[in-house]
Amino acid sequence: MSGANTVVAPTPAIFSRVTSRINGSLTLPAGEANSGAGTAAPRILVVEDTPDLLLLLGKLVSRMGYQVELAANVTRALEIIRTQQIDLLLTDWAMPEANGGELIAALKRDGRDIPTVVLTGHDTDAGRRDAEAAGADRFLVKPLMRDELRRTISELLPATVPA
Repeated sequence: MSGANTVVAPTPAIFSRVTSRINGSLTLPAGEANSGAGTAAPRILVVEDTPDLLLLLGKLVSRMGYQVELAANVTRALEIIRTQQIDLLLTDWAMPEANGGELIAALKRDGRDIPTVVLTGHDTDAGRRDAEAAGADRFLVKPLMRDELRRTISELLPATVPA
């Protein structure tokens, strides 16, 4: 799928085709907000084990004008990070194979300093401390508000905010 762009549309046929590919990865093109800017939009990797939420987050970030890579698990996320330039990581905290903290730790071991936002459905002080200890730059609670996500991304990528 390298180099290919897939547009996610709300039709059932396309949704079924895209959902079948989630165990691999999916690239969404940058949204219209960045067209004609002359430079490539920053690339954001979204890691989420719930397929519907993964697609929703990917489409939301794409519409903000960013290039998006999607991964349904930590193993695939690490493959993408090791082969592509990723400017920001949005990762779920609780996933079956490995959690977001383990993903962040693997990045640190590899010497990669990628701004990271942890997404969780469980807002606890312990969870926040764990995410901070792992090296997360931000901690957001699901369900996410679009403006909160946009603000968080622009704070972590201030020099590259799409128009």
